Amino acid sequence: MKRIDLSGQQFGQLRVLGPASMVNKHLRWNCICACGAECQVSGEGLRKGIAISCGCNQRKGRGNTTHGLNTGGTHPLAGTWSGIQQRCFNPNAQRYNRYGGRGITVCDRWLNGADGKPGFQCFVEDMGPKPTPEHSIERKDKDGNYEPGNCHWALDVEQARNRRTTVEVDLDGERVSLAEYCERKGLTYKIVHQRLSRGWSLEKASSPIVSPAQRPRAEARA
Repeated sequence: MKRIDLSGQQFGQLRVLGPASMVNKHLRWNCICACGAECQVSGEGLRKGIAISCGCNQRKGRGNTTHGLNTGGTHPLAGTWSGIQQRCFNPNAQRYNRYGGRGITVCDRWLNGADGKPGFQCFVEDMGPKPTPEHSIERKDKDGNYEPGNCHWALDVEQARNRRTTVEVDLDGERVSLAEYCERKGLTYKIVHQRLSRGWSLEKASSPIVSPAQRPRAEARA
């Protein structure tokens, strides 16, 4: 059987350098982790998303240096950094088709590091801490990559306003995102969006919530 060459591919925090050796008829691959450590991993473990780091994730909380930062535990941005790599490089990731599947990638600085610093440390220094736990990473250009000039921390309402699939509506003759419409009107975005998805008009979707007993029969069946 012809083997798939994994050289150069990224799996989580691991970048495949090249084939290593055969173990029990299974080829293992030389990889480098974003923390700077090298390791050998089976091709099956990489492809199935089982192996995504050198093991530094499992060592968190034991006073070890994690991804080049002495955290003494789980760093607040570790999940964010790992998540963007999963979306861009792991075909088995839930939202891969919206990211890596359409060519979105992560810059080399955040993957392999620069100036003697590992990738994760560069990511933390470039992004800075989250303003609040509710903030998440957002790309300014939705067709651009994860890189310093294109990323910032944003709240969910900002993300919804800038999303590629953003719903736009009319507000006093102005075309705005549904998120901005709800923000100006003091409405709950999730409720209005769900109502519009059911085929409700914007006026109806913006109306106050009433109990089924108070609704006209036609509205109750909507």
